[in-house]
Amino acid sequence: MVSVSDVATLKTSLNEYLDDFADCIKTIPSQRHLNTYVSGQIGPLERKTVEGIALEAREAPRTLQEFLGMHRWDEDALAARVRQRVRDKHSDVSGVGIADETGCPKSGGGTVGVQSQYCGRTGKIDNCVVTVGLGYVQSGFYCLLDTDLFLPEHTWATDKELREKAGVPDSVQYRPKWVIACELVERSIAAGVKMGWVTADELYGRCAGFRNRIASTGLKYVVEVPTSLFGWTVCPKVESAGTATETGRTLMSPRVSPGEQEARRVDDMWTSVGLTRTLYRVKDTTKGPQVWEVCSTRFYARENDLPGPEQLLIIAKNVVTGEVKYFLSSAVDETPLGTILYVAFTRWYIEKTFKE
Repeated sequence: MVSVSDVATLKTSLNEYLDDFADCIKTIPSQRHLNTYVSGQIGPLERKTVEGIALEAREAPRTLQEFLGMHRWDEDALAARVRQRVRDKHSDVSGVGIADETGCPKSGGGTVGVQSQYCGRTGKIDNCVVTVGLGYVQSGFYCLLDTDLFLPEHTWATDKELREKAGVPDSVQYRPKWVIACELVERSIAAGVKMGWVTADELYGRCAGFRNRIASTGLKYVVEVPTSLFGWTVCPKVESAGTATETGRTLMSPRVSPGEQEARRVDDMWTSVGLTRTLYRVKDTTKGPQVWEVCSTRFYARENDLPGPEQLLIIAKNVVTGEVKYFLSSAVDETPLGTILYVAFTRWYIEKTFKE
């Protein structure tokens, strides 16, 4: 329960918080505008428009609009300060980084990155800007740790006239969403933010490049994967095979040895004989506890027709709805399955963060 005295100190606490970012803002009026904007975002207004926030604070709407759209501040320093605060006040080696994306609907075609693409906010193909974000969860604390803009490959990455008109530097090129997500993780680690895990939905989990790059940082991952992912529960033997070229040379390349078991889809694994199923109470919701029937097995995902590194495949079935989820994890040591499930199901925090 929040007391009246608690409420009375909120404004002072907010001012102290924003003072920590003052050196990232060049002028005192802009520092005041930052305070106005942030106060409006966490205030009681139902629609957090710039005009509404300005009018509630008795500021001229155009002034606040110019602050957001025209005034110069050090955006990189602001983002770095957020990572620094999380590092110093909240991070722990048990922390979980959550990679995900969100869309912001836009009208027109002038905003950098805008295109007709899937928009998570509207749940459909829409004219929008997409950003990839990295959430962070640790012992009940959660935040948006970092974000970066996604540039669609076939418009903003290649249309020179469009890029020049919007002022997109030549150094900013197309990067797949999974690459952006990896860069966000690496940037946070370089800033000293402690974490032990990374999780993501199947958009990222399906990508071997994402899984392998996260593993190379030394972090463990638990990622959801699509039902169409293929692999083996027993690593097949691999041999070198020669292929004749038009020049008469023979190129040697690896392949799965003839006679080895074929790769199977992960949704074929639920009926595998010998997999022990255990009930786990994953989390409590307003509708009651979520209980999942879970089994796991060693798994080697197919990567370029070859077995990838050893992973753990986790199959979880909701006992009430019958929904089945498939996860891959690099935690092939003695990590308890309950811990892996906790990490897998922290993804709801990033959805909550984007909504807030």
